[in-house]
Amino acid sequence: MACCLHSHAGTCAQTARTQKGTDGPFLQNPTVASDCGFTPAHGYKTPFCSAHLLSPGQYSLSSWPTNSASQCNGSKRRTSYWARKRQFLNFQQNIDAISYNQHVTTPDVVPEQPASIVPPVVEQKDTPTTITASTPQALHVPIEPLQDTPVNPVEIISTVVAAALKKPMDALEMNKSIKALADGRSTLQNEIIGDLATEFDAIPEGAEDLPLERLCATVQSNFGGKLGKKSSSMVERLVSQKLPSTFQTATIRKHLKERWGLGPGRQDSVLLWSVTSQPGFRLKDDGEAKVFLDGIVHLYAKKHGLGLPDTKSLLVTVSVAETKVISETVALLENKQKSAWLEQLQLYSNLLGLDMHVSEATIDTLQKRVFDLENELDAWADEHGEFYASGIQPMFAPLKARTYDSWWNWVMQDLLNFVALAAKTETSEAQLDQLKAMIVSRANDRLMSTLGYLVSATSKESLARRLSTLLAECQGALGLPSTVRHLGPALAPFTKIEEDGKIVVSEKPRLGDPHADDQLLRLGRKGIASWQFDEELSSVLHDVLQGTNATGLSFAGTTVLVTGAGEGSIGCQIVAQLLNAGAVVLVTSSSYSPKTTRFYQKLYAEHCGKGSRLILVPFNQASVRDVDAIVDYIYSKDGLAMDLDYVVPFAAISENGRAISSIDGRSELAHRVMLTNTLRLLGNVKQQKMSRGTVTRPAQVILPLSPNHGSFGSDGLYAESKLGLEALFEKFHSEDWADYLLVCGAIIGWTRGTSLMSDNDIVAEGIEQLGVRTYSQTEMAFNIVCLLSEEVKLLCIDSPLVADLSGGMGEIVNLQRATADIRASIVEQSEERRALALEASFESSDANVGTDHGLLANIQFAFPELPNWGPDVLPLTEQLKGMVDLDRVVVVVGYSEVGPCGNSRTRWIMELNGPLLSTECCIEFAWTMGLIKSHHGVVDGQPFSGWVEKDTGKPIADHEIPLKFGKFIREHVGIRFAEAKRGAPGWKGREVLHEIEVSKDHDPIEVSKDVAAQLKQAHGESWNARTYGVPQDVIEQVDPVTLYALVATAESFQSAGILDPFELYNGLHVSEVATCVGAGLGGITSMRQIFQERFRDMEPANDAFAECFINSSSAWINMLLLSAAGPNRTPVGACATAVESLDTACDLIHTGKAKFCVVGGCDDLLKESSTEFANMKATIDPGQDAMNGRDTTEMSRPTTSTRKGFVESEGAGIQLVTTATVALDMGLPIHCIVALSSTAMDKAGRSLPAPGRGILGAARQSTTKFDSPLMNMNYRRRALQARMQQVEDMRELQLSYLDEEVAQLMNDSTVDFSVDKYRLQRVTDIGNDAIRDQKEALDLYGNRFWIHDQRIAPIRGGLAVWGLSIDDIDVVSFHGTSTKANDKNEAAVVSEQFKHLGRTIGNVVPVVCQKALTGHPKAAAGAWMLNGCIQAMRDKKIPGNRNADNIDSELQKYEYLVFPNKTLERSEDVKAFLLNSFGFGQKGAMAVGVNPKYLFATLKREDYELYANKRRVREKKAVRRFHEAMHCNTVFRAKKNAPYAQEDETAVLLDPEVRFGA
Repeated sequence: MACCLHSHAGTCAQTARTQKGTDGPFLQNPTVASDCGFTPAHGYKTPFCSAHLLSPGQYSLSSWPTNSASQCNGSKRRTSYWARKRQFLNFQQNIDAISYNQHVTTPDVVPEQPASIVPPVVEQKDTPTTITASTPQALHVPIEPLQDTPVNPVEIISTVVAAALKKPMDALEMNKSIKALADGRSTLQNEIIGDLATEFDAIPEGAEDLPLERLCATVQSNFGGKLGKKSSSMVERLVSQKLPSTFQTATIRKHLKERWGLGPGRQDSVLLWSVTSQPGFRLKDDGEAKVFLDGIVHLYAKKHGLGLPDTKSLLVTVSVAETKVISETVALLENKQKSAWLEQLQLYSNLLGLDMHVSEATIDTLQKRVFDLENELDAWADEHGEFYASGIQPMFAPLKARTYDSWWNWVMQDLLNFVALAAKTETSEAQLDQLKAMIVSRANDRLMSTLGYLVSATSKESLARRLSTLLAECQGALGLPSTVRHLGPALAPFTKIEEDGKIVVSEKPRLGDPHADDQLLRLGRKGIASWQFDEELSSVLHDVLQGTNATGLSFAGTTVLVTGAGEGSIGCQIVAQLLNAGAVVLVTSSSYSPKTTRFYQKLYAEHCGKGSRLILVPFNQASVRDVDAIVDYIYSKDGLAMDLDYVVPFAAISENGRAISSIDGRSELAHRVMLTNTLRLLGNVKQQKMSRGTVTRPAQVILPLSPNHGSFGSDGLYAESKLGLEALFEKFHSEDWADYLLVCGAIIGWTRGTSLMSDNDIVAEGIEQLGVRTYSQTEMAFNIVCLLSEEVKLLCIDSPLVADLSGGMGEIVNLQRATADIRASIVEQSEERRALALEASFESSDANVGTDHGLLANIQFAFPELPNWGPDVLPLTEQLKGMVDLDRVVVVVGYSEVGPCGNSRTRWIMELNGPLLSTECCIEFAWTMGLIKSHHGVVDGQPFSGWVEKDTGKPIADHEIPLKFGKFIREHVGIRFAEAKRGAPGWKGREVLHEIEVSKDHDPIEVSKDVAAQLKQAHGESWNARTYGVPQDVIEQVDPVTLYALVATAESFQSAGILDPFELYNGLHVSEVATCVGAGLGGITSMRQIFQERFRDMEPANDAFAECFINSSSAWINMLLLSAAGPNRTPVGACATAVESLDTACDLIHTGKAKFCVVGGCDDLLKESSTEFANMKATIDPGQDAMNGRDTTEMSRPTTSTRKGFVESEGAGIQLVTTATVALDMGLPIHCIVALSSTAMDKAGRSLPAPGRGILGAARQSTTKFDSPLMNMNYRRRALQARMQQVEDMRELQLSYLDEEVAQLMNDSTVDFSVDKYRLQRVTDIGNDAIRDQKEALDLYGNRFWIHDQRIAPIRGGLAVWGLSIDDIDVVSFHGTSTKANDKNEAAVVSEQFKHLGRTIGNVVPVVCQKALTGHPKAAAGAWMLNGCIQAMRDKKIPGNRNADNIDSELQKYEYLVFPNKTLERSEDVKAFLLNSFGFGQKGAMAVGVNPKYLFATLKREDYELYANKRRVREKKAVRRFHEAMHCNTVFRAKKNAPYAQEDETAVLLDPEVRFGA
């Protein structure tokens, strides 16, 4: 908040910035995450004028102190003196200048009372009031607070487990494991483990097997001493459901503090005890609540041996000496105090527009109404239970529907994956066969052409054979619909008890005929007393099962609704197989979340058949509103406008562990889901079909029946629900829906791995020994899918059908006893082995004490691996050796970035692996965020060297960093909601200026720790350049965007192994080093200060204007790091700036104006720029996207069917480019060759943001019958050799004239010269002329042979220099902003370039869309993309766009492009890549990079080995410096002086041969 303060008594005019309106949330990608994990709340307003930190978590807010000596009449009177003293201050710029405190003084007169308030009457007496020793006084003595201790994991874990088991906390046996306490109920066990994982973020593997006391000890090491998500929600639930509405958490804590002296930690502990000892009803008032809490406190104190304060000691009676006080004085003081209170009360009521004397009757009525409603809610909750109440809430939302239908793209991704796997010797045949089957089922013309190209292009014989076989099978499937076939081999359960007692359940292939068990499957109908199975009917099913081996089942053109298809369920496998068969499947999810949507997208991508479509919607089958809404959505014109062919209502809720005496709300909810609302769902489908007159297309319903009619026991109302469904077999004939619904019941047998049967998986192997056939989820799903076949469906027309898929499960007598016996035997063996293993571990523990320090991380820093000369380089030398001028070859020797994903290393790991961060990655992030620091010294009296927590100074092991900080890191990297930045406005709301007057001083206020943290976040720092070693004076002087560029430049030199930039001047003149770093907007923070601060009459920094210039960043790079005197080019290309910078550097090097250049771009992110991008409709609307069910991490989704704009980002990207000669001489790592760079404008128009097509010109070439002979490498070599011979002949000719020149000069008596010196100089000159001619020849027939031939496009020519063609581009990096226009335009441009240049049909190329992860940083975008391409070339891995859930069908026509959403590995090197960049204002740019092995092929072997040795030495030094810089915070080392003395400057700049170095 900005403030205007006047130095005048009693008045203070205040200009306040307030929040008006709401623009909706902003998305941002700060350079790195903030040190603070809190974000200011929406609409937060800082009261009054100033804020300064009192103590951790407290702020003091107060106004300017009153100067009573300068008071004047009239609180609103103003003088010229005020105007002269007028000063604007704000929190961002003047937080230190306006920090003060002032006590409030009470006026000497009683303020005038409001007319409606009668002041209290004080009886006047002439005699004084006397207090004597005979009148004892009761004084309230404050309670001595107990020593506070934070809540510990024992209390939290005990609470979570006790609540799940419905036991008091002190009744838990801490020496038992969760598995033992759950007593075999794996659903309950999994629920507890899930709750603990939510609470602690990370728990040890196998936590369910650890005794509770050991589990608590394990969690303790990374515990922060605060309640987590789960425990906090349990406390909140207790407060909202059991305590009065007036007795909230803050009141509870206040009571515990004031009444019992408990601090925050002990308060947490008492609240946890309350959770497991809560009353069975809502307490009616605060008195009852306090009694309840006091009882819990006594229990807690008894448990911990605490002495609580005695209630009687709270009042202390004392006698005092006789004291006389004048009664008038007492009355006056009381009146003053009460008047002040009344004045404040009236003021607040007026401000709020409230009547202080509103009718008490109205208040009483409202209170009674609230009381009645609370009673009704309590009665409802008591009747149905909490689980039931929360379980029937609707969740269906059409806006959140996800549609997946881009099967045509995923089959190409599978094909590329198949090629990579087939090239590996370790890949299993089963894995390849499964992938091959999926590819064959989706055979299409594009796939065929790609396979044809791959067969002809591969050089590996074994891979060629596999691809030829695949091509033949695809040819046979071309034009046929996708099908699902009988999956083999059949699998049997297998239970193994390991040596440590752990029970492992797995599967193994069955022996014998895989189809022998098909005869167990039977069809029948409902009889009078039981099911009547028929051999003739059963034979139909057997024929279908057998027929799928040859022809498969196709469901193309059908629409299926499946509920209850969560991960690991039968329904999930049914969905997968229906998709494989080409169906349109509508699947519902009651746990809709980003995790759920990613799961179903992956399910579709892996199982989609031709023409298949998957529609995912959030849906709660327990909600009647959802049941009505989803059917209406399916059938209505405003929805899907579909008609269902099949309904598979498999939604269910586990009820394990609930006997007849423990039926609860969960059982009722499960019954509602599995029976009541299943019937409602079918009824709604029938109604929709009937209303539309659809009588010829009845929907077949698969009813999930069960042989378990109570035989298992302790499963709630499960059996009753399944029995209830059987009534539909009779209602088919007795009701009127037979024309619209067909019924087929499936008596589903023992299916392993489902949520309903997972408790029994360990006994499945034993059950099979009793004659029962158990099934895997895939096997059971296939059996059910066969029931959907047309042959079986026809059998359902006249009468409902039932399929016995139980595998004989119903024939076992006393199944419950059988399973119990098998389980007991397994558990007994497990406990015996566990006891033996535990004993052995105790025996060996003493020997291992102090040896286990956890795994040490290894943060990798290495140059790219050099190719082997023999197999990799030598085959290329025949055509490339000696064919280029190395002085004109541009190479990248260093690269870096500072962005939302940290640096280039951490961003690459995230790009390859998704959200799974390695330990090394977490360490780098934690260091960057200021969470940890390196320490070398003494800790706790012991020498220590390693990482310590920055806040506490406590040592932390490498493997503990992801556990402690992993969640925080994930929340503060990548794309997320914008975080506050110092010197910038808030992201929510709009700012307005409003001048107010403060008529009196106000007391300081204290805020909570959380609010204090929010204020710190709002007015503090986020990314801190000091971590890298940037001096504080530089940080305070330069614009934030310059800091990004400085750090990125320092890291780029680090990646190049250049320990000191002055090392360049060992071989280069200072005028040969250039900077070409550009920006889109430059120092916008400084610009904002200039305009807005002056508007508020506030003074920005004196040099703020200089920081606004776009070239200031490159100037600071030179001043603090380079001290060069070469060109300073500052490209301004909006979002194409970085690639334009690269193009500028290439021009400088090609023309000889520079030999070493720093290139790249940088841009900042502020609310002003984000607002204007939003006004242009260029960026995503995060509020709307969130309503559509999108998480922030998936809001940038280039090339998808739902993309809606880019997500703005910030940061810097830098590359170091130089000539190949300099790189080879210095032994620098060569990351890639810049084969081509190009920029272009666009046509006439009226729109600056319109995507351009001018860059198509990089593929411009005329079409003739015969291609240019220059495209033939042999032709160019012959021409070059001839030209070189001419150069040599000219050199010899000039040397032959030398004697004649000398003779002529000697005959000239006017010339005095030395013959020897002249001859030496002339020989040198002639040699230099020859070298120049040779370089020109190399340029003419090598580097730039294509320049003047219109038959050769720049792209084709740049590749041909290195013996490559347009077919050798293996990766395309899209600008990919996620806007509708850009992505479509870019795909068209690249495809048209490829087509025009003759790329072979079928030679597809994967597209990288990096902005899905990083957002759009504007100027730095191209630099980050170039870094990613270099890394893809180095690792032979192509990262996918993980947000590409469904590719836009408009992109299907671009047959050269594949859009992967997962990382693809290549078996061969990436030979070349193409990169595009587009910017507002007609800026188009592109670059082509080539693998450095082609450069090495131009060298002689001895030159290559010399370079390799130099590079090896540099790499060793660079690795050491990298770790030193990280541990000592010295990545950035600012230069204070030039590499030469001040007095030598003129001589150095004028002499091109001056050299010096570090």
